[in-house]
Amino acid sequence: MCRSASQKSKIDRPQGHPVIAQAGASDGGIELAARHGEIIYCNILSRPAGQAFGKKVRDRAAKGIKIVPGLVVILGETKEEALRKHELFSGTGSEDGLIARFVKENGIDPAGFDPDAILDAERFVPDPNRIQAVGMGLGLSDLLTHETLTARQAVRRSEGHHRLLLGTPEQVTDALIDLWADGTVDGYTLQPPRAPDDIEEFVKKVVPILQDRGVYRTRYEERTVRERYGLPFPVA
Repeated sequence: MCRSASQKSKIDRPQGHPVIAQAGASDGGIELAARHGEIIYCNILSRPAGQAFGKKVRDRAAKGIKIVPGLVVILGETKEEALRKHELFSGTGSEDGLIARFVKENGIDPAGFDPDAILDAERFVPDPNRIQAVGMGLGLSDLLTHETLTARQAVRRSEGHHRLLLGTPEQVTDALIDLWADGTVDGYTLQPPRAPDDIEEFVKKVVPILQDRGVYRTRYEERTVRERYGLPFPVA
């Protein structure tokens, strides 16, 4: 008995080739992901922004791409505790400190700035010629395009350009499932403020709730990353 070439290929190269992941949400990054990528890392801060981004990516892609944005989780016994921990972990020390950082990072003149005034999305569109990653800077402007927010609200929606979830393990679990259940995202990349402490806390307090709700595995039977993501075996 002999194996076919395709069978031998899967044995010798169980993934065909490593899963190709691309990070970046600029037009150039999306074009690259659409041509070659199987996973795209990005910053999605809300459902409308995520759905718009997903359509843009999938309209250009010849094959399915898994959208896996970054996620910062800060847990507390109460929402208020999580808010205080956010201020501490961010190094700003207070909500006023978060707002001051927001003003500085976005080149805003602090004189007369009103943190409770509605933000204009156009004001936060990143310069396409800037040195820093353009795609990461698009998260805030995309968020503001779809939602009406003040600076005081915006500083609690993003940390390190990634979606920020603050609250109890149950509240965080609800928010995690929310964008995943309707296909806005295919998963998340956890970006812990403190490692390994926040990773251990997430595994201990959030993962069991996800498992109880039937949306997170209790075991892995697949051998490869490709199989776990449900990605097709590449054709030679």
